[in-house]
Amino acid sequence: MSDDPTTTALPTGPDQQPPPVALFGMLAGMWQARAIYTAAELGVAEALADRPRSLTELAELTGSDPRSLYRLLRALAQIRIFEELPDQAFANSDLSYYLRPDVPGTMYAMAMGCADWGWRNWGDLTTSIRTGASAFERVHGMPMWEYFKDHHQTAGRLFNDSMTGFSAAVDEPVATAADLDGVRSIVDVGGGHGRLLRTILDAHPQIKRAVLFDQSQVLNEARPLLAGADDNGRLELVGGDFFTTVPAGADVYLMKMILHDWTDEECVTILRNCRRAMNPGARVLAAEIILDPTSGDWFPYFLDLQILVCLSGGERTEEEFHQLYRSAGLRLTRILSTGSMFSLVEGVALEDDA
Repeated sequence: MSDDPTTTALPTGPDQQPPPVALFGMLAGMWQARAIYTAAELGVAEALADRPRSLTELAELTGSDPRSLYRLLRALAQIRIFEELPDQAFANSDLSYYLRPDVPGTMYAMAMGCADWGWRNWGDLTTSIRTGASAFERVHGMPMWEYFKDHHQTAGRLFNDSMTGFSAAVDEPVATAADLDGVRSIVDVGGGHGRLLRTILDAHPQIKRAVLFDQSQVLNEARPLLAGADDNGRLELVGGDFFTTVPAGADVYLMKMILHDWTDEECVTILRNCRRAMNPGARVLAAEIILDPTSGDWFPYFLDLQILVCLSGGERTEEEFHQLYRSAGLRLTRILSTGSMFSLVEGVALEDDA
């Protein structure tokens, strides 16, 4: 028998493919991502929101060529995105449901990140690997945050919406694991649209002051989303720059998916500003993914590459968080599991240990 795996018969099990076939499937992942984006851009999941529809109806509603649309949807149905019914009709599946922009936990904005402004960054990954520099700035001529703020505000809104949608799946476990009994004041540093902070306020009525701290344009987007929230005056929206200062006098300084965006030096600046602002005995809680090579989970490592092509930071190991906190005058006291992909990295001021 030949040792060449390409000459062997193809096994029937999906996990038993010969290496070249398995590799081919991995390479096709880029096709899947762009196909999902295209369905989101066309609004297919929205068109199927109330009932299944025929191909003719869908083509008319999405302004598509019927035959080409069918080819797209039948391919996506093979990976459980949409369900193909008899006579070339389609319905939403449990996955495509979350391509609707109007449902809790929506992944619509995340899918729209595969538009050209997000897609092209990965096309320059090789240069990022060679230089260690972000591809986004080379591709678009400016850093990502500046691009979102001043050049492509629609992309910026989609990015913030994608973070809000992603948060729906993780805010509850993060809030539950945060150990906030007895806490009276909290600042959510870079808290975006405020979903996590609202979840915390609902679970902890003893918190009397909760500050949503972010850039002013982000807070302008958050205000209508928070309008009418029954927080009894406990929620404040404060604009600013966490590289300069953060609101003072809180018991907990919370950050979710903030530190992974920035270099070690930038993270130390953010953490030092929190350290300066903290009440005596206060804590920093950073909700982050911790790289663990024993976990067998590929996602954190590819998210790390996404950060590489878009920003200046990256995902970190437990030891790297220890070093980061020490450099900012903090001691990492414990890492709290949340039951989600995030852990809470807790720190206190070094002198509080005395």
